This record gives sequence, C-alpha cells and structure tokens, in this order.
Amino acid sequence: MNSSRRTFLKSAALALATLPVLGRFAPAFAADADLPLAKETEDPAKTLKYCANADKPSKSCVARKSKDKAKQYCYNCQLFTRLEGDKKAGHGKCMIMPKNRVNGGSWCQSWVQNPAMKD
Repeated sequence: MNSSRRTFLKSAALALATLPVLGRFAPAFAADADLPLAKETEDPAKTLKYCANADKPSKSCVARKSKDKAKQYCYNCQLFTRLEGDKKAGHGKCMIMPKNRVNGGSWCQSWVQNPAMKD
C-alpha cells in the first residue's frame, strides 16, 4: 500500500469517526428554539429575580430598577446564547435556565457582562 492511499484511508476514517460527534450539535440548536419562554413566576426564574421585560420591570423584579443596571440585558450577558433575532428583540438560551428560552431584552440577577458585547 503506498503512502497516499494510506493517508487517504486515515483521513477518511477520522472524518467518519467525527460525524456522530458533529451530529449531536445540530439537533440541539433546533430543539432549543422549541423551548418555552421563561416566566417570572416560575422557578428558577423566580429565584433569579428574572424580568421578562427589563425596560418595564414588574413588582417581582425590583432589583432591576437601579440605575447601575440600566444597560444590563440578557442579550449582552455572557451566559446568553442567541438563537434568533437581534439584541432586545431576539430570543436565546441562558446557561442558568436550561429548560427555557429567554428574551434578549430580559434581565436576571445572575447577569455577567459579555466582553464581546460592549454597548
């Protein structure tokens, strides 16, 4: 067996071995888009003092009303992964609430500045 054939077979075997791993990621994003939106009244959102609309916080999100939190939204949080839409209008997945989607314009007390999203 010459070296080019051997190299090809090794490359093909490696490519076939990675297919199952890559296949696990594609369905996850599709399934995440079908998750229900988080509600302020349900756990863990209630525990995190989650505000579905950070610009108009309800009585249950008193912590969001302080001025130092004015530019804190889920879309610019390090724990947020955007699934669809843009900034406040978008929806995404939060690492803290894995069973729900969250609005980009929401907020919770676990907010951490995403260094890539300086507003």
